[in-house]
Amino acid sequence: MAMVTPTHQFPLGVRMSLPRRFALLEWARAHQAWIVEDDYDGEFQYGAHRLPALCSLPNAERVLYIGTFSKTLHPGLRLGFIVVPPALTEAFRGAKALSDRHSPGEAQEVLARFVTDGHLLRHLRRMRELYQQRQQVLIDALAKSSRGAWQLAPSEQGLHLMREAAAGRADAPLSARAREAGVLLAPLSAMAIESPRRGWVLGYAGYETAALRSAARALGSLLK
Repeated sequence: MAMVTPTHQFPLGVRMSLPRRFALLEWARAHQAWIVEDDYDGEFQYGAHRLPALCSLPNAERVLYIGTFSKTLHPGLRLGFIVVPPALTEAFRGAKALSDRHSPGEAQEVLARFVTDGHLLRHLRRMRELYQQRQQVLIDALAKSSRGAWQLAPSEQGLHLMREAAAGRADAPLSARAREAGVLLAPLSAMAIESPRRGWVLGYAGYETAALRSAARALGSLLK
C-alpha cells in the first residue's frame, strides 16, 4: 500500500506531476497494491490548469480516495469521507458498522443537501478567490517589511507558503523570536523526524488582511 498526497504535499508544497501519477497507478496495477489518496486540501487549486485527482484518472480501480470537510467548511463538523471502488463498498460498510456507529445523521443530511443544491461549489469558488488574495497580501507585505529579504514565491495550491532557509542555518531561533513578538512562524525542522532541510511554514488562509500585514511587520523587524 502507498499513501500519497498528490495535489499538495505538506509542508513542502510539492505537487505530483501527471506522468508520475500514471506511473503510480501502473505500479498499483502491476503489484496488486492499493493507493490511499489523501486529498486534504485539493479543493484549493488556484491556477488555470488544475491537476485531476488520482481516483478520477483512467485505470484508478485501486485508489481509495479520502477527504474531509474540515478545511472547506469547518473542523467542528467532524465529517470526512472515503470513495472506494464498487467492489469494496460492502467491506467498508461492514468495517464502519463494527468500528463506529455514531456518525451524526442530521449533520450528514444537511450537508448532503448543501452539496447537491450547489452551495458547496459556490462557497469554494468564493474561498479560492479570497485565499488567493490573502496569499498575495502576505507575499507583498513580507517583501515590503523585510526590504526585499524575503521574496516568497506564489503557490497555485494549498493554504500555506514555505520559505526554505539556506543550508546549514537553524530555523528554530527565528521561530522563537517570532513567537515572542506574537507571531506563529512554524519551523520546518519540527515537521520531520530527521531531515537536513530547514525553513518556515507560513499560513495565510485563516487570517484577515490586517492581521497578515501586522504579522508581516513584526516578522520584518526581526529579519532586519
